[in-house]
Amino acid sequence: MICYRFRLRETAGMAKRLGINFFSTTLTLSPHKSADTINKIGIEIESESGVQFLGKNFKKDDGFKESCEMSQEMNMYRQNYCGCRYSLR
Repeated sequence: MICYRFRLRETAGMAKRLGINFFSTTLTLSPHKSADTINKIGIEIESESGVQFLGKNFKKDDGFKESCEMSQEMNMYRQNYCGCRYSLR
């Protein structure tokens, strides 16, 4: 949850600096992560930052499966960890 807060704060901060009114995350696409938890944190960050959070569970309606298929079709790289060095273990 510390990582989620950090990432969402950084995203909201960047959105604010760029004059973008909304921020979101693709973290909720993962079947290994709780969209409810991530979206609750996003709402907390919205209150802190003044930038509106677009909360969504992107894995719903086969979102994860569809993203994998699209990535394969487009020959895109998909890392098998969240990006944090601690998750490489």
